[in-house]
Order: sequence, then C-alpha cells, then structure tokens
Amino acid sequence: MSHQEVMVKRESVAPCMTCPLCHKLFRDATTVIECLHTFCRKCIYKKLSDEEMECCPICNIDLGCVPLEKLRADHNLQDVRSKIFPSKRIKMRPPEMAVPVSLPAKRKERSLSSLVVSTPRVSAQSGMTGRRSKFFARKVSKGSSFTVEKSVKKEGDSAEEQYESSSSLEMANKSAVNTRQSSVSSEHSNVPNGDMLKENGSVALEDKADLWEPLDFLVEAASRSKLSKSSFKVPKPKTETSHSQDIEAVFRKEKNKELRQKSKLPNEKNHSDHTSPDTEIAKKPQKVRQKKEKKSGEFEFPPQRVLDASSSKHDLRFHPIWFSLKSDVQVSDTSPLPQISANYVRIKDGSMPVSLIQKYLSTKLDLSNDDEIEIKCMGQTVTPTLTLNKLLDRWVQTSAPGKLSASISSSAKDFVMSRLYLHGRCSNAFVWDCSLRKPFSMEVEAAMDEDSRELSNRVMCKLTDPEGTALGASIFLPETAGPKELQQLVNQLLKNEEKFPYAFYISDDELTGPLGTYLQRNKVSVEKVVTIVYQPQAVFRIRPVTRCSSTISGHAEAVLSVSFSPDGRQLASGSGDTTVRLWDLNTQTPLFTCQGHRNWVLCIAWSPDGKYLVSGSKTGELICWDPLTGKQSGIPFTGHKKWITGVSWEPVHLAAPCRRFVSASKDGDARIWDVSLKKCIICLTGHTLAITCVKWGGDGIIYTGSQDCTIKMWETSQGKLIRELKGHGHWVNSLALSTEYMLRTGAFDHTGRTYSSPEEMKKAALEKYNKMKGNAPERLVSGSDDFTMFLWEPMVDKHPKIRMTGHQQLVNHVYFSPDGLWIASASFDRSVKLWNGITGKFVAAFRGHVGPVYQISWSADSRLLLSASKDSTLKVWDIRTKKLKQDLPGHADEVFAVDWSPDGEKVASGGKDKVLKLWMG
Repeated sequence: MSHQEVMVKRESVAPCMTCPLCHKLFRDATTVIECLHTFCRKCIYKKLSDEEMECCPICNIDLGCVPLEKLRADHNLQDVRSKIFPSKRIKMRPPEMAVPVSLPAKRKERSLSSLVVSTPRVSAQSGMTGRRSKFFARKVSKGSSFTVEKSVKKEGDSAEEQYESSSSLEMANKSAVNTRQSSVSSEHSNVPNGDMLKENGSVALEDKADLWEPLDFLVEAASRSKLSKSSFKVPKPKTETSHSQDIEAVFRKEKNKELRQKSKLPNEKNHSDHTSPDTEIAKKPQKVRQKKEKKSGEFEFPPQRVLDASSSKHDLRFHPIWFSLKSDVQVSDTSPLPQISANYVRIKDGSMPVSLIQKYLSTKLDLSNDDEIEIKCMGQTVTPTLTLNKLLDRWVQTSAPGKLSASISSSAKDFVMSRLYLHGRCSNAFVWDCSLRKPFSMEVEAAMDEDSRELSNRVMCKLTDPEGTALGASIFLPETAGPKELQQLVNQLLKNEEKFPYAFYISDDELTGPLGTYLQRNKVSVEKVVTIVYQPQAVFRIRPVTRCSSTISGHAEAVLSVSFSPDGRQLASGSGDTTVRLWDLNTQTPLFTCQGHRNWVLCIAWSPDGKYLVSGSKTGELICWDPLTGKQSGIPFTGHKKWITGVSWEPVHLAAPCRRFVSASKDGDARIWDVSLKKCIICLTGHTLAITCVKWGGDGIIYTGSQDCTIKMWETSQGKLIRELKGHGHWVNSLALSTEYMLRTGAFDHTGRTYSSPEEMKKAALEKYNKMKGNAPERLVSGSDDFTMFLWEPMVDKHPKIRMTGHQQLVNHVYFSPDGLWIASASFDRSVKLWNGITGKFVAAFRGHVGPVYQISWSADSRLLLSASKDSTLKVWDIRTKKLKQDLPGHADEVFAVDWSPDGEKVASGGKDKVLKLWMG
C-alpha cells in the first residue's frame, strides 16, 4: 500500500490531545490501563490522591485498592502531542555583554616542568609558527597592546605554546579573550622601573632557589601531566645516567636561548612603556636566571644532587611502602601462626597507622581481635598509632644507610628487611631506600612478583563441619589438592579408625577437582581464608533406577499412597477403592488385600519396628493391620469426625516395641492412639481449622501444621501445648524433620541387620539417632500455600531461622535428605528446588516437569532425588551435578505417590492409572 498523507485541521485533533480534568493539552500523558482513559500525569495523580478515589474519573471502573499502580505513562501519545502542538517556549533575552576589558594573557608557569618535554624544535629567530604569527597579527590589528618584549618572553616557551595551540583551539580562544581584557586594564597600571625590577629579581632568586633542587620530581610530574594531554609521545628515561644527561643538555639549551634573548632586549626596550605589570612578572624567572648566571658565573647543578634532593624530599610521600611479613616457626611459648601466602605487601599511603597492619593480619589469619598481634621493628615494640612514614624513617636511619641496586628478575629478598609475627607479637619489615628512584621500584616489584609466585600454589583453608564447627586451625593446602587428599586429611584429623567418605563444599558448590582449578573457575578470592565444609557421605552408593521392572494391577481406583516397610522388604499401597494392598517384592505380585475401610484410603504409615501398618480413610477411621497376615489388629480406631490427613508413629528409640501413633484430621484435632489398648489416650485440640500434617519428633515432641497458618508443638505425656510457631500467611501444607528418615527406618539400615529383642533394637536406634543428629538441635521445615517455606529450630527459638522464597506456586511437599544436609521442595509451579538443610539457603532448581509436582523421595545415600508429577512421569535428579539423571515415563496418567525403598534397590509409584509400578536400577 502506497504511503498517503492526509491534511487535518489542528482544531479537530485537539480534543484527542486534551486532558478531561484540566481541559488543557496533555502534559506527561498518563493512561489508565483498565479503561485506557488518558490524563495529564499531575492531574490524575492529584485527583486519585486528594479525593482518595479507587475508580477512573471518567468511566468509574474499579482500579483496586492501589489505583496508582494502574497508571502507565503514554509516551507515544505524548510524542504525537508534542509534534502537533509544540510547547511554547519563553525566549530568554541574552544577558548584556560588558565592554571587553583586555588584560594580559595569563599562562601557566612551566619554567621547570617544560625543560624535559620533548617538543618540536622552533626557530629562535621567528619565535612562533605561521599560525601563531597570524593569530597575533589579528590581535594587534584590533588594538591589542602586545609588545615585542612579550613575544620575546614567549620565544623561550614557543614549543610549549605551539603544543597548546595545536592541541586545543578552545584554549587559544580563551587566551585571546584574556589578552584583550588585559590590554585595557594595563593602560591604567603603573610601570615599574628597572631598579625595582632588579630588586624584585634578587628577591625572587632567593625565594625560587628551593624550587630548583627537587627538579627531577617536578620534571616527572610535568611529564606525566603532559603525556595525558598531548597527542605525541615523550620517550621515558631508561636509566639514571641517561636521565641526568638529558637534564644537563636541556640546561645548556636553555642558557643559549636566554643569551640570545638578552641580546634582543636592548633593541626592544623602547616598547617597555606599554608593558603591563603582569608581563613584567612573567619575565622574572628569566631575569632571575640571567642574574644568577652573572653572579655565580656558571648555572649548573650536579645531576646526582638533583636526584638525591628530589628523592629525599618527595619519594617518601608519594611512593608506596613495601614490607615483608613472616611467621616465627621457632617460638616456644605459643604455637606459631600460619604463614600468609602473600608475604610481600604494599601500602600506597604512608600516612596510615601501624594498626592497619594488625587489622590486615587478623583478617588474613581469621583472628577475632586485632590486639592478638603485636608489631615489632628492629627488635622494639611499635605503637599502633605510629604512621608508616615515621616507622620507615626509623628503619632507614638504622639499617639502610647505603644505596641498593637490583636488576629485573633478581630476587628481592636481599632488599627486604624481614621480621617475624606470632601470637601476641608481630614484627614488620619495610622495603625502602631514600636514594632509590622510581625505575628501581619497578624492578623490585618485578622481583617481588616472582617471589610471590613461589607461594601462590598454596591456599589457606579452614575445614568446618556442616554446623560451622572448625576442624582445628586454618592450614595451608596445595592448589593441587582434591577431594581424595582432603578425605585423607579429614579422616586423619578426626582420628577415624575406618576411612569414611566425605564430600567437600565451598559456598554450597561441591569440590570435585583440584582446589586451584575450582578457585580459578569460580573466581574465589584467596586473600581471605577459604572455608571448606566437609559432609560425611553414606558408605554405600545407590544406583539410580532406570527401568520399570513390573507394572502390577489390582487396585480398582487410583493409587493414593505407597510406602515401603522400614527394612525395605515389604510394600503397601492405599487406594481409592477402599482397600490396602500388600505386595510381594520377590515375585512382584499382590500378597494381601486388606479390606475394612468404607471410603478412600488417604494415608498409610509403617511402625518403625515394622510390626504394624496403620491406614486412615476419608471417613475418619483408622485401622491397624498385621503385615504378616494382612488382617486387622483389633477393631478400627474411631473418634475423628472428618477424614484423616496424616499419621506418624512414635520413634523406636523412645519406646520399643512401638505402641503409640498420632493421627491428624480435617476436623482440627490430633489424637494419640495406643495399639495395645486399642483406644485414643490423648486428644490434642487447639487448632481453629483443619490439620493438614503431623510429625512425631525424635525429642518426643509432636508437631502439627494447620490451615490456620500455625504450627503447634505438643508434649506427649499429657498433651499440653508447648509452643506455637507463626509466620506463614496461608495454609501449612507439609512438615518435615531433619531426622525424619532415621525416625522412619528406626534401627534398620542398608546392611539388613535383624534384632532379636526390642531392647536391642531400641539401643541400636538410639545410637543411630544420636550419630545422625550430632550436637545440633532438631530442625523443622514447613511448606505453605503462601509460596514460601520456613526453616525452624523449634526447641531453640519460636521464630523461624530463615524464610525460604523462590517458588511461584504453593509448596505441596517438603522433605529432608536422609543425612539432614539438604531440603527438597515440590511445588505446583512444576519445579523442584534444593536448599541447604543447615542454613536454608537456596542451592538449585530442578526444572523438567511440565505439570505440578506432587511428591518427592530421597535415595538412602542422599545423592539422588526422585519426583512424581501430574505430567505422568518420574524424574531422578543428581544432587552433585544439579541436573536430571534419569527420566522415567510409563504411567498413563497423573502420579500421586512415590517412595524409594530404604535399601535403595527399588522405587514404587502409583497414580491415577490405577496401577502400581516398580522401578529398578
């Protein structure tokens, strides 16, 4: 379609560009996103704020409780309005310019710094280039009062002026304006006579004499400043000898120029009456130099005197200070401190106090207090408030009277005054020589870098357990050390008779290769102590399941729950067909069909000793089954008014054989039952809404999570409420304990050991529990409909340890790993997230499911995680690599329940397709 233009009157377009509130053209057009009405930004904000409106002023559409969030800037409409109706701008009258007053041009005094700048040579007869000549000619024609003597003054610095003129036209223009201003004012000034000039020159000679001694320092400063501005490069001095020769050559050239200028001055003296005082002052340095030549007969400073004077007066202030720190390994009264890797240290500011070194060492050595380190120099204690420059002067006067020399790549140890540091005392050594110049400093730095590389293959590390308890003092480890070497070290430090496997983590990332490679790849700083967390691993390794070994049919409705027995030899499932089925894992066929419920079987739970199986239904009744016969163990337990939401048994290390269990119901109560008495012994009431989950902790505490957004803690002897945990903003869906896997399996482990008596089983379970728990308190994690999780230490504090955020939908299931070091969470946002089980920090997100994740299960070695989803698949995730290990499709519909056997050999899953699937490696 061809482009067409249509002419429209502005009056017809104006209503579309007019604000309905102020009836003026839009200023910062702002649109309501709900109804697309547009207003001026100021008008609509004032309207909504002042009148507290929650609707559009035009159409009265509801904008919610925060109406300002429904406003968006309409830049397109504002641009159209600006093009059609441009804003009327007030024309400001330019300020009246004052009559230009000419003043003598001010120029930077560079009589010292311009000596060594390698500028293009300019003829002494001309005094300026063609461009400069034209520039001054124009100014003279306009009535400027420049004199020939002014040109003679500029002849000495013509190279410098040529550089400024060629590099910056703006500088030239500014100079011209200043010159015109100076010419007017100079007419009203008094011209000093020759005697006054001579008198001032003699005084200036005495005042300026000190400026000539640190000549080299000012030369270097000027060189650096000019290099940053000029377009040509200045060759750098390579050695002290060549640099001194350059200075002498420049002195000779300058004397020749001044002699030529002197010969021209008598001929131009008749123009001096029009010279301004500033011009006279500008000529003083040259006349001072001429008078000094007449008085002394020869104007020349020895190069070495210039270098020594500049170094002694200025190097200490501007050059960095090097010093060396070494640990005293021969101390007898206390243990020696470890040697820091970078023993050569440089401090740029010499005015810093000595206490800075104390703070540096305390940080490097991970000490709690700076006062634990004492600084010594030359065998004497140094006050922490003493500055480094003063300490340097003391060392130079005492130990470094002569000059030092070095070459590149040579060792710097001969130039370093080394001292030792230890507990309560720390000595210091500073590298400096007042007669050394900057080229030497560069050579020393190169040598020091080579010496520092000798220690760069060692890293100071601190080994800690997952709780943060340090395993001894910080030690140096080679960069080539890997997990194998670290395992040997940890076993040796822990004095383990049997060598246990360990995994090592740095900032929640597992160390799988050499330490140096990891630090370089992850850009971990070695300036501080690197903390390495060692985590004990299972002595056995579970192979990931890869195939479906059997699909067992039998249930007439969806399979809602599956669970392996504590020893992993039996499997039970609950279904919507009101039955509980026990399966023969050897033949992978149905073993018993347990009938007795009148509605869906929602949950099942094995006793930790494996002798009982309890199931809860939608009618609120509970039935205890004998796994060996498949028959009821007594009459059903009744008392709940609504369906059962959870069942948990008393741990076997607290009571053996197992007799008591607790159930939670939709009716808001939790009840403790005794299988021997076959009745409810305690009723836990206090929640205002339904209880969604219940756990019996290893410390004998019962935890219940409810839809009233609270978690309550109950003691089990009398059923009293101990503590209430608040923090969630919506229903609490799931609870998990850090010792839950151990509480479920009791005394059973991967070895398949059997016990002859309940007392023996209780003792073994208690040892296993204490070993797993350690000195840390039992931790609790909760997942909620508010998309968040909380990590608690309920026996320590009623406030959460950390709030864990990241899920975008409700958290459906949370589960601690068997070792208690990881937390996995399943959510309706189709992801599984991994968290640190100690700190609660986020570690990784497992994405791959295309539907909500219903349930998760850990392998017995805590290395693999299994998830079941609405997308009809199971997925195995590798904790070490944080990636998908195996995808297990096979179900025809949603997978509601999944469980990994404690022996690690099998996985059972059930779902909406009414079949039970067994998976094996």
